[in-house]
Amino acid sequence: MKRKIKNTLAILLAILFALTLSGAVAGADSVSTTDNVASQNISPVWSKWESLGGELTEGVAVSSWAPNRLDCFAVGADRTLQHKWFDGSWHGWEDLGGELYSAPAAVSSDSRRIDVFALGKDKSMQHKSFNDTWYDWESLGGEFNDGVAASSWASYRLDCFAVGSDYNTLKHKWYDGSWHEWMCRGGALYSAPAAVSWDSQRIDVFAIGGNKTMEHKWYSL
Repeated sequence: MKRKIKNTLAILLAILFALTLSGAVAGADSVSTTDNVASQNISPVWSKWESLGGELTEGVAVSSWAPNRLDCFAVGADRTLQHKWFDGSWHGWEDLGGELYSAPAAVSSDSRRIDVFALGKDKSMQHKSFNDTWYDWESLGGEFNDGVAASSWASYRLDCFAVGSDYNTLKHKWYDGSWHEWMCRGGALYSAPAAVSWDSQRIDVFAIGGNKTMEHKWYSL
Protein backbone atom coordinates (compact mmCIF):
# COMPACT_ATOMS: atom_id res chain seq x y z
CA MET A 1 0.00 0.00 0.00
CA LYS A 2 2.78 2.41 0.96
CA ARG A 3 4.65 1.57 -2.26
CA LYS A 4 1.54 2.44 -4.35
CA ILE A 5 1.18 5.80 -2.57
CA LYS A 6 4.86 6.62 -3.19
CA ASN A 7 4.54 5.69 -6.85
CA THR A 8 1.41 7.81 -7.22
CA LEU A 9 3.11 10.80 -5.59
CA ALA A 10 6.14 10.40 -7.83
CA ILE A 11 3.94 10.35 -10.92
CA LEU A 12 2.02 13.41 -9.76
CA LEU A 13 5.25 15.32 -9.06
CA ALA A 14 6.61 14.38 -12.48
CA ILE A 15 3.42 15.60 -14.18
CA LEU A 16 3.48 18.86 -12.17
CA PHE A 17 7.15 19.47 -13.06
CA ALA A 18 6.46 18.83 -16.74
CA LEU A 19 3.51 21.23 -16.76
CA THR A 20 5.54 23.93 -14.98
CA LEU A 21 8.45 23.56 -17.38
CA SER A 22 6.13 23.65 -20.39
CA GLY A 23 4.47 26.84 -19.14
CA ALA A 24 7.83 28.52 -18.52
CA VAL A 25 9.07 27.68 -21.98
CA ALA A 26 5.84 28.85 -23.59
CA GLY A 27 5.94 32.05 -21.56
CA ALA A 28 9.54 32.68 -22.59
CA ASP A 29 8.64 32.18 -26.24
CA SER A 30 5.71 34.55 -25.88
CA VAL A 31 7.80 37.28 -24.23
CA SER A 32 10.53 36.92 -26.79
CA THR A 33 8.06 37.25 -29.66
CA THR A 34 6.38 40.25 -28.08
CA ASP A 35 9.74 41.94 -27.50
CA ASN A 36 10.75 41.36 -31.10
CA VAL A 37 7.50 42.82 -32.42
CA ALA A 38 7.75 45.79 -30.06
CA SER A 39 11.32 46.52 -31.07
CA GLN A 40 10.32 46.36 -34.73
CA ASN A 41 7.45 48.79 -34.16
CA ILE A 42 9.50 51.45 -32.35
CA SER A 43 12.76 51.24 -34.27
CA PRO A 44 13.50 54.71 -35.71
CA VAL A 45 14.16 54.83 -39.43
CA TRP A 46 15.85 57.61 -41.41
CA SER A 47 14.51 58.11 -44.91
CA LYS A 48 16.73 58.37 -47.94
CA TRP A 49 17.59 61.86 -49.16
CA GLU A 50 15.05 63.24 -51.62
CA SER A 51 15.47 66.18 -53.98
CA LEU A 52 13.02 69.06 -53.62
CA GLY A 53 14.42 70.84 -56.67
CA GLY A 54 14.96 74.56 -57.02
CA GLU A 55 17.98 76.64 -58.03
CA LEU A 56 19.38 77.91 -54.76
CA THR A 57 22.56 79.60 -53.60
CA GLU A 58 22.25 79.90 -49.83
CA GLY A 59 20.12 78.79 -46.92
CA VAL A 60 18.25 77.05 -45.47
CA ALA A 61 15.50 77.70 -42.92
CA VAL A 62 12.50 75.64 -41.89
CA SER A 63 9.48 76.13 -39.65
CA SER A 64 6.28 74.28 -38.78
CA TRP A 65 2.99 75.58 -37.41
CA ALA A 66 1.10 72.27 -37.25
CA PRO A 67 1.62 68.50 -37.50
CA ASN A 68 2.50 67.49 -41.07
CA ARG A 69 3.06 71.13 -42.05
CA LEU A 70 6.53 72.18 -43.19
CA ASP A 71 7.72 75.47 -44.67
CA CYS A 72 11.27 75.59 -46.00
CA PHE A 73 13.17 78.62 -47.31
CA ALA A 74 16.39 79.35 -49.15
CA VAL A 75 18.01 82.12 -51.16
CA GLY A 76 17.50 81.78 -54.90
CA ALA A 77 20.07 82.35 -57.63
CA ASP A 78 18.70 85.90 -58.00
CA ARG A 79 19.05 86.52 -54.20
CA THR A 80 15.27 86.40 -53.62
CA LEU A 81 13.63 84.33 -50.90
CA GLN A 82 12.33 81.00 -52.20
CA HIS A 83 9.64 79.06 -50.35
CA LYS A 84 8.35 75.50 -50.62
CA TRP A 85 5.78 73.91 -48.32
CA PHE A 86 4.37 70.52 -47.36
CA ASP A 87 0.81 69.90 -46.11
CA GLY A 88 0.45 66.25 -47.04
CA SER A 89 2.27 66.71 -50.34
CA TRP A 90 4.97 69.09 -51.54
CA HIS A 91 3.97 72.24 -53.45
CA GLY A 92 6.06 74.05 -56.05
CA TRP A 93 8.64 76.71 -55.22
CA GLU A 94 7.25 80.18 -54.53
CA ASP A 95 9.22 83.41 -55.04
CA LEU A 96 8.75 85.75 -52.06
CA GLY A 97 10.99 88.51 -53.35
CA GLY A 98 13.53 90.50 -51.38
CA GLU A 99 17.21 91.22 -52.03
CA LEU A 100 19.02 89.05 -49.53
CA TYR A 101 22.62 89.12 -48.33
CA SER A 102 22.40 86.17 -45.91
CA ALA A 103 20.71 82.83 -45.39
CA PRO A 104 17.24 83.19 -43.84
CA ALA A 105 15.88 82.12 -40.46
CA ALA A 106 12.25 81.12 -39.92
CA VAL A 107 9.99 80.51 -36.93
CA SER A 108 6.29 79.88 -36.31
CA SER A 109 4.89 81.44 -33.15
CA ASP A 110 1.28 80.33 -33.70
CA SER A 111 -0.96 78.35 -36.03
CA ARG A 112 -0.87 79.66 -39.61
CA ARG A 113 1.90 82.12 -38.67
CA ILE A 114 5.44 82.28 -40.06
CA ASP A 115 8.12 84.93 -39.58
CA VAL A 116 11.19 84.95 -41.81
CA PHE A 117 14.32 87.03 -41.22
CA ALA A 118 17.40 87.67 -43.37
CA LEU A 119 20.00 90.35 -43.94
CA GLY A 120 19.24 92.63 -46.87
CA LYS A 121 21.71 93.92 -49.43
CA ASP A 122 22.42 96.92 -47.14
CA LYS A 123 23.17 94.41 -44.31
CA SER A 124 20.14 95.49 -42.25
CA MET A 125 17.67 92.98 -40.80
CA GLN A 126 14.74 92.30 -43.14
CA HIS A 127 11.50 90.68 -41.98
CA LYS A 128 8.63 89.04 -43.86
CA SER A 129 5.60 87.53 -42.15
CA PHE A 130 2.76 85.19 -43.05
CA ASN A 131 -0.59 85.24 -41.26
CA ASP A 132 -2.97 83.51 -43.67
CA THR A 133 -1.34 85.68 -46.36
CA TRP A 134 2.16 86.98 -47.00
CA TYR A 135 2.92 90.57 -46.00
CA ASP A 136 5.50 92.91 -47.56
CA TRP A 137 9.11 92.95 -46.47
CA GLU A 138 9.93 95.41 -43.68
CA SER A 139 13.31 96.64 -42.45
CA LEU A 140 14.13 96.19 -38.76
CA GLY A 141 17.29 98.27 -39.11
CA GLY A 142 20.72 97.50 -37.69
CA GLU A 143 24.05 96.90 -39.40
CA PHE A 144 25.40 93.37 -39.38
CA ASN A 145 28.30 91.25 -40.53
CA ASP A 146 26.52 87.90 -40.32
CA GLY A 147 23.24 86.42 -39.28
CA VAL A 148 20.52 85.46 -38.62
CA ALA A 149 18.61 83.43 -35.99
CA ALA A 150 15.05 83.52 -34.69
CA SER A 151 13.06 81.88 -31.92
CA SER A 152 9.66 82.14 -30.24
CA TRP A 153 8.60 81.11 -26.74
CA ALA A 154 4.95 82.24 -26.91
CA SER A 155 2.24 83.21 -29.33
CA TYR A 156 3.33 86.36 -31.16
CA ARG A 157 6.60 86.57 -29.23
CA LEU A 158 9.60 86.84 -31.56
CA ASP A 159 13.32 87.08 -30.83
CA CYS A 160 15.75 87.65 -33.70
CA PHE A 161 19.55 87.71 -33.58
CA ALA A 162 22.46 88.65 -35.85
CA VAL A 163 26.18 89.35 -35.63
CA GLY A 164 26.86 93.07 -35.34
CA SER A 165 29.44 95.03 -37.30
CA ASP A 166 31.02 96.25 -34.03
CA TYR A 167 33.56 93.56 -33.17
CA ASN A 168 31.15 90.75 -34.09
CA THR A 169 28.98 90.97 -30.98
CA LEU A 170 25.54 89.35 -30.77
CA LYS A 171 22.67 91.75 -31.46
CA HIS A 172 19.13 91.04 -30.29
CA LYS A 173 15.74 92.52 -31.17
CA TRP A 174 12.37 91.25 -29.96
CA TYR A 175 8.65 91.61 -30.59
CA ASP A 176 5.91 91.30 -27.96
CA GLY A 177 3.21 93.38 -29.60
CA SER A 178 5.68 95.96 -30.89
CA TRP A 179 9.33 95.87 -31.89
CA HIS A 180 11.96 96.90 -29.33
CA GLU A 181 15.32 98.50 -30.04
CA TRP A 182 18.39 96.44 -30.84
CA MET A 183 20.36 95.33 -27.78
CA CYS A 184 23.97 94.16 -27.61
CA ARG A 185 24.42 90.75 -25.95
CA GLY A 186 28.22 90.71 -26.13
CA GLY A 187 30.51 87.97 -27.36
CA ALA A 188 33.08 87.84 -30.13
CA LEU A 189 31.47 85.63 -32.74
CA TYR A 190 33.00 83.84 -35.71
CA SER A 191 29.74 82.45 -37.15
CA ALA A 192 26.07 83.22 -37.55
CA PRO A 193 24.07 82.31 -34.43
CA ALA A 194 21.34 79.72 -33.93
CA ALA A 195 18.51 80.16 -31.43
CA VAL A 196 15.77 78.02 -29.92
CA SER A 197 13.13 78.30 -27.19
CA TRP A 198 12.15 75.10 -25.40
CA ASP A 199 9.95 76.67 -22.72
CA SER A 200 8.10 79.87 -21.91
CA GLN A 201 10.47 82.80 -21.31
CA ARG A 202 13.52 80.72 -22.23
CA ILE A 203 15.95 81.30 -25.11
CA ASP A 204 19.20 79.48 -25.90
CA VAL A 205 21.63 80.96 -28.44
CA PHE A 206 24.65 79.18 -29.91
CA ALA A 207 27.48 80.43 -32.12
CA ILE A 208 31.09 79.68 -32.91
CA GLY A 209 33.41 82.00 -31.01
CA GLY A 210 36.58 83.74 -32.08
CA ASN A 211 38.62 80.70 -30.97
CA LYS A 212 36.31 78.47 -33.06
CA THR A 213 34.71 76.73 -30.08
CA MET A 214 30.96 76.49 -29.55
CA GLU A 215 29.67 79.38 -27.43
CA HIS A 216 26.33 79.33 -25.61
CA LYS A 217 24.24 82.10 -24.08
CA TRP A 218 20.78 81.75 -22.56
CA TYR A 219 17.92 83.82 -21.27
CA SER A 220 15.55 82.68 -18.54
CA LEU A 221 13.22 84.39 -16.05
